[in-house]
Amino acid sequence: MAPSHAPAHRTTQRILEILTLIAAEKDGLSLTDLCRAMDAPKGSLYPILKTMSDQRFLSQDPTSGRYHMGAMTALCGRAFEQNDGTFKLLNECARQVVDACGETCQVGFRDGSYVRYLLRVDSPQPVRLASVPGVTLPLHTTAIGKALLSALPNQEVDQLVKIPWERLTSHTLATPELLHLELDQVRAGDFAYDRGETSEGVTCIALPVHKGDQIPWGIGVTTPAFRLDQHKEALIKEVLAASRATLESLLA
Repeated sequence: MAPSHAPAHRTTQRILEILTLIAAEKDGLSLTDLCRAMDAPKGSLYPILKTMSDQRFLSQDPTSGRYHMGAMTALCGRAFEQNDGTFKLLNECARQVVDACGETCQVGFRDGSYVRYLLRVDSPQPVRLASVPGVTLPLHTTAIGKALLSALPNQEVDQLVKIPWERLTSHTLATPELLHLELDQVRAGDFAYDRGETSEGVTCIALPVHKGDQIPWGIGVTTPAFRLDQHKEALIKEVLAASRATLESLLA
């Protein structure tokens, strides 16, 4: 029987890290970029990159030499969207949220010290959020990130969100104590907020989605601050609460 905590296979781990790094960069990455990010020699990475390119999991720009995601990764992603029951459920709930409140809905999960956005359903409004699934942002700067952090004790939160804090705008929370206060409110049943902390003039309201004693997902609605009057805020919170209840019931 294989050991329950077998060490990671080095080459496989590097393949996965390459895919993760390149997926996060819309302009792609060069061999030098990847070597620096992974602290790996070119002689180790180049054969992996060549094989991945030959198999069309990556594509290489002939002019710049930078690597981008290839056609096979798109097909794998599409298969996940079409066949994974949890993704389809999350996506359908997000669509219902947008239909009900008219603003962009996103779902994300925790990836180390970051929130990684799994999916986004766009608002029909002419002014809307400009982001893409796969993007990562520091947990403490986003409403979904705070919703996810609410599952953890403050001591563990402080291990993830290390000093000095990354501040994306002048509104990003400045101290661990301020973050603790907001997380306590979320733990008590309140909504998590991002009030211009990630992007100036943009507000996000989010809730954690529980599955047993875990919080695998956060779901949030993002809107330009100028559209968020009291009526819209109340509507968003009502719709999010109903969506979370549906998700938690179906995911149980």
